[in-house]
Amino acid sequence: MRSNAGKPNCFQLMFGECLNRQGVTKELKKLCSAFQLSPSEKFSIQKRSDEVLRRLENGLEITPRDFVFILVDNFGFKQLGKNAAFDQWSLVIPRIVREKELKAVVFYCDDPSKRISRKPSCIWDDVIADAKGDRAKINELIDSAVGIRMDDYMALG
Repeated sequence: MRSNAGKPNCFQLMFGECLNRQGVTKELKKLCSAFQLSPSEKFSIQKRSDEVLRRLENGLEITPRDFVFILVDNFGFKQLGKNAAFDQWSLVIPRIVREKELKAVVFYCDDPSKRISRKPSCIWDDVIADAKGDRAKINELIDSAVGIRMDDYMALG
């Protein structure tokens, strides 16, 4: 079962993957590696890093209706003792939610009767010119432009 070729054999790779998927402790992984039952931690990390880089080289395919967001957080650890320091890290998690997933939770509604119309309801230059100097008309104009009406709720379902 041991590999003498300088790299893990098939059994070691399979067993190492099983250990990763089961979420066993780091100590057990190191013990299995010491007995040469699984690949070393360095090999496992390098293999996963290579896989991530390979996927990134192929690029991401993002369609116009996919939702992309990036979660970013900074965190750090105090290192106490004689050589006290602060170990700073940044965590970046990109997430792409595909159109199919968004439709499943009714984020997109392709029913034309429920879409908001893109037809202009008025000529804004004329409306602004008509409201000039009249405070009540200006307030009404503001409410119609940025206010929320009941038909807005109905249109969005």
